[in-house]
Amino acid sequence: SVRSQSRLRRSMRDGGVTTWRRVRLLSVLLEITTGACVMQVELTPRTTSPSIYRSTGLTPVGLPNSEHASGACSSVLPSGAIAALEGKGYFVLPDFLTAAEARALAQDALACESAGLGRVARVGSVALGTHATKENVRRSTLVPLYPPPPTSVGCVETRMHLYDRARALCDILNKAALSFAPAPLERFQIELAYLAYPPGGYYRRHIDVPASRGGWLPRGRSQEDGGSFQQTELRRVVSFLIYLTEGWTEAAGGELRVYTPSDGAGDSNGDSATESYVDVPPLAGSLVCFRSDCVDHEVLTTNRHRQCVVGWLRAMRCHS
Repeated sequence: SVRSQSRLRRSMRDGGVTTWRRVRLLSVLLEITTGACVMQVELTPRTTSPSIYRSTGLTPVGLPNSEHASGACSSVLPSGAIAALEGKGYFVLPDFLTAAEARALAQDALACESAGLGRVARVGSVALGTHATKENVRRSTLVPLYPPPPTSVGCVETRMHLYDRARALCDILNKAALSFAPAPLERFQIELAYLAYPPGGYYRRHIDVPASRGGWLPRGRSQEDGGSFQQTELRRVVSFLIYLTEGWTEAAGGELRVYTPSDGAGDSNGDSATESYVDVPPLAGSLVCFRSDCVDHEVLTTNRHRQCVVGWLRAMRCHS
């Protein structure tokens, strides 16, 4: 009942529920007993394409315009999305979230920031000892969602919905058996965070996988921190972004620039391929997925506050 759900939320605020797993269990029990539909995990997008994509010449998910306009899609991802990820290295999916879902996540992100959970986003790797603040490279703030924020902050149901969507995306890509994935994607090893760019924010050109060790990073702590490295390693395979800020215009800036090699007849130097790029507008509710290991990208300078969810689907392997 509404009264039962209100009592649950009140107990969470008062510290009666201390872990998100217990909250998840209670939420599921409420759904079963009351028939309440709290979460929806389908990935089927709406078939309408925002006019901004047509005006910028960007084709959603790298498909022919006619295919997207006709609404040709499977029950989980648009037809050709996996092929675009395999071939072009990325795809863009408008309306991955409804306007209400994007708004709820944006409000939760702001609540987490207001509670002081945000931190300056860094570059490099903790495991490799290269983690550092470099404002000439990156200017943004991050709210990690693993481990989850305190249940007293923001909306737990909203974050659980996001966790479910991320794991569902992981399952779909695993089912597709991506040729570039070195191992199955681990649905309980997903990196997930809220990411905010202030006016004047940016992230210079980079890729999401370190050049050393083939991108594989040991799990656990280094010898200097107690030497508890486990006998497993993780590597980012698929990076994804979900945009949350409503009312974006070209004047707001902050597009994601994705660099892609393009086959051609050759340039004046005789090269068989030249580099090109696509600027992806950060429209609320849109999903962008791209290969973590080889797709160079950057966030262009923002002229207004911009929010998104950033995540990485990772593979795991054992090492001696």
